[in-house]
Amino acid sequence: MSILQSRQRLPLIRIITVGAFRSRLPSLCRKNIRESAIDAVLDLKEDLASALYIDLDDPVIAYGLNQLGSSGLNWINDAEMVIMMSDGTQREKYNGVL
Repeated sequence: MSILQSRQRLPLIRIITVGAFRSRLPSLCRKNIRESAIDAVLDLKEDLASALYIDLDDPVIAYGLNQLGSSGLNWINDAEMVIMMSDGTQREKYNGVL
């Protein structure tokens, strides 16, 4: 068995801090969210403000990001969407109570 085969795979990090999630948003998108009066955007903003953590597998999060990338807003492109939903890093990991 090689060294690579014997190394245990680290678990995927799918629950990250709200701050880590916000920092993944492109700066123009963050600005647009702050200034928006669109209901779907306001809902996402409220969800982020009240959340303890972000579960990257939560369909509500994916829906909110899709709203930012579609419905005429185009605040997030496909490449940015992939980055937003990619696995978290050790630094981004939420370590609190779930």
